[in-house]
Amino acid sequence: MRTDSRQVNEMSKFDPSVSLDNLLYHVKLQILEESRPLLCKNLQPKRHYAYLRSVNILSEDDCAEINHEVTPSSQAGKFLDILQKRGPTVYYHLCQALLKEGSQLFLLRHLNEEFERRRALVIAENPHLVPASLASEHS
Repeated sequence: MRTDSRQVNEMSKFDPSVSLDNLLYHVKLQILEESRPLLCKNLQPKRHYAYLRSVNILSEDDCAEINHEVTPSSQAGKFLDILQKRGPTVYYHLCQALLKEGSQLFLLRHLNEEFERRRALVIAENPHLVPASLASEHS
């Protein structure tokens, strides 16, 4: 299910159980999906297998499934498809993998800049979800 920015912000207005973490998780999934063309063109999944396997994001079977794809672009697409199903820490671990590998830092920069931009919007539109300890940082 694809969730756009408007839907992410609307979630908190209608469901009092929605947390800031939950909203930001959906923002991260949005960023991955909207960045798919850039990531599929440039991401080299094999470079990230060791780290992502070490933190239990990918399995040996996942890596084999990705490698089964014929083109580099389709491998990156399969890689993203698998990652998006792996829960709330996957975005962090993908960024860590990019940082540790070091040769695709422009992708990390893109993801981080987009996340910080959208995070600021979510916080501005949902101040009631920001813990008091963080609220002073954003005022």
